[in-house]
Amino acid sequence: MKKETEYRRGAEDTMQAYVAFGKKQEAAIQHASEQIGTVSATVSQIQNDVNGIIDYAIDSEKRGKLGLSAQRSITDLEKTDADYLVAALMQLAKEEGGNLTTLQQKYMSSVQRCLGITAPQPGIVLEGIESIDDVQAQKIILQTVLEFWRLGDKPQDFSEARESFLDCFQLNGKAKREVAADVESLFRSLGADGVASRYAPAAQLSDIDETVCAGREYTVDDDVRIMKGQRKIYQDAVIHMNANILCEGELRFKNCEIHYHEFGGEDEIKIGQTGSLSMYRCTVVCHGYGERAFIDSEDTQESVSFEKCQFNDCANFVKGGTLVFEGCQVNTPSHLFVDCSDGTVKFSNCEMIIADLTYGALEKNEAIAVSGRECILSECSVKRNTPHESENDCLRKVFDVKKVVAQRCVASMLEEIYFIWCRESASVMASRFTNCRSAVHILDDGMIEDCQFIDCSLPLSTGSSSTSSYNIVGCRFVGGDGMLIECSGNLKMKSCTFDGWSSRTFDSESREMFYMRYPMINIYDTGFKKGKVVVDISDCLFLRMSALGSPLFGCDLGYTPDGIRNLTLPIQIKGCTFADCKTRLGENILSFYIKYMNGVNNSHKKISCSDKTCRVIKGGSRNSCEFMAKAGDGELPAVKFVQGEVGARLSKVGQNSPAKED
Repeated sequence: MKKETEYRRGAEDTMQAYVAFGKKQEAAIQHASEQIGTVSATVSQIQNDVNGIIDYAIDSEKRGKLGLSAQRSITDLEKTDADYLVAALMQLAKEEGGNLTTLQQKYMSSVQRCLGITAPQPGIVLEGIESIDDVQAQKIILQTVLEFWRLGDKPQDFSEARESFLDCFQLNGKAKREVAADVESLFRSLGADGVASRYAPAAQLSDIDETVCAGREYTVDDDVRIMKGQRKIYQDAVIHMNANILCEGELRFKNCEIHYHEFGGEDEIKIGQTGSLSMYRCTVVCHGYGERAFIDSEDTQESVSFEKCQFNDCANFVKGGTLVFEGCQVNTPSHLFVDCSDGTVKFSNCEMIIADLTYGALEKNEAIAVSGRECILSECSVKRNTPHESENDCLRKVFDVKKVVAQRCVASMLEEIYFIWCRESASVMASRFTNCRSAVHILDDGMIEDCQFIDCSLPLSTGSSSTSSYNIVGCRFVGGDGMLIECSGNLKMKSCTFDGWSSRTFDSESREMFYMRYPMINIYDTGFKKGKVVVDISDCLFLRMSALGSPLFGCDLGYTPDGIRNLTLPIQIKGCTFADCKTRLGENILSFYIKYMNGVNNSHKKISCSDKTCRVIKGGSRNSCEFMAKAGDGELPAVKFVQGEVGARLSKVGQNSPAKED
């Protein structure tokens, strides 16, 4: 029995030993299997990589035989290089004044979306391109920059700043020429629109739920909602709005005729945060004034564009952020045709005709109100084609803006209508104003350069801030009567021409001519008591002035406790030429009409101002002046004029470059 028990115990011990050995073997086999799997996966990956290299080599060989070069794409950039590219495009847009075309904006948006960069770094240093060692990356960035410039208004205009940036690329001349040639080839193949959208996500566009309404007349009676990822297109249709559209996707109008505020209801197109809107070659007709804007795009992050459209009698048309009008005709814009409280509004190559509304007058007065960042005007024309008859039959202000940049614009027949009413800074360049009254009014700083004012009355005026600064450079004033410039603040006027101004004006009621007491240039409330020069007029030409009812220059000092005793006039006139100018008997052409208040009553006094640098030499008999003009080959003989006339022969009269013709 004892032996049996010992045997049983020995068998159990042996069995346990076999079990433990089996588990160890199982674990070893499992480990070996895992290692074999890992090796197999590694081998598979290596095989795939090798196959990829072989495919690339074969493809490269094929492309070489076919004469095809490797294509450059922004998707090949490393993350850091892609960040630099987007930031560089933003900086280039900023350095060019933000005056971008619709295609440039579209291109920048597509590049940004393609790279997945939602918050580019502002204020990047462009010279950082020098630190990118990858030649291929430099070529990609260079091509993108050239494509961006090529989509602008001046694709071939390489400024000093552009050339300086191009010099920073670590590429030889041959490589730069190859990239430039590829860009031109791309534009010939795809066109500007194709290049601008070539980085748009193709999958997203192909998968979009698209609805096209074309070729008939529609009345929108029921509310419409366009969801994110959906696109709705109205094309070649006549559309009567009698309901609302909420757009969170894409809404497009092409070659349509659109009627709004037609049924007395509140019809509205609301563009959501993810929505977008564009109109191309459309005619928009407004049938009455509504309290809400027809298009509300305040929430969208996209720019709303109107290209080659016509707008008739439109009031409260669009309210939003960034708005772009290109090649549009605006007939009789009314109150808040455009209302932008946050963003930029751009008008390029647009025409506006001011007339009376077909559905009656409105008491409101501004057509385009931009209290956001900036209003940009380029090659636009504004004219009134009907006479001004009542107090509320038309606008008081065409552009009521916070900041404005206007280039190569034309305004005509704007009687009692401000072309620009600017609340902060303004820059108006190379523009022409004809038969306008109160054309440009600037409340803060302003620059008026290379502009023409023809037969205008008070075309330039400013606010009442004595701390503001105004520069008028290279402008030409032809004809006109009464005040031409009324300014409060620091005024610098240089290289301007005044030709044929007269203090005589025509009274439409009495049908008679009479002399006005207003000076041609009036300075007021400028802080004269501080004794510093606040008005500087230099190198200007005054021709055929007729100051018979008032002097050329006038100053309204405002309140001066001590009157004008011991007061040094803070006005400097130097290097100017006066020719064939007439004054009243006994008055010098440089006399100032000074008006002031001393706490008791208003008073005035005439003060003569002479400057030896001007081409007027005081002397001779009573009521006479001698005048001398200098020519390039020496001095002309002095010419003596009596009866208060001052004049001389001029060898040359400078002319400014004319603005764009009507």
